[in-house]
Amino acid sequence: MFVQAQLNEGVRNDAILVPQQAVIRDQMGEAFVWVVSADKKVQRRPIVALRTVGNQWLVGHGLQTGEQVVTEGVQRLRNGIEVAATPANNVSVVMTFSDQEEPRSAIKTAEPEQAKLSGKPETEA
Repeated sequence: MFVQAQLNEGVRNDAILVPQQAVIRDQMGEAFVWVVSADKKVQRRPIVALRTVGNQWLVGHGLQTGEQVVTEGVQRLRNGIEVAATPANNVSVVMTFSDQEEPRSAIKTAEPEQAKLSGKPETEA
């Protein structure tokens, strides 16, 4: 007997997506972003990163619509530093990824090379 399953997708109209480059994890694994305030100063803000959507994070809470996050130079930031907000040069939004697998011929040719590098004997797949 064959049962066909149906996948229902939902739409979240109030969703906030941020580029993966903006989300940083601290020593405890907690996610945060650097938010640019109205007075052009940055503030570290904890967020809840629910899951990825393409190459972005879906934020559960911690950000409001319209807030700007920093994606470049985050390693130099400290709370209260003044910044000049400009459009990000390191962000290319991708909403979907190809679900096609790599051709089997490409996989087979890569395996022997890996075996040589690891010192393992070559085997046939």
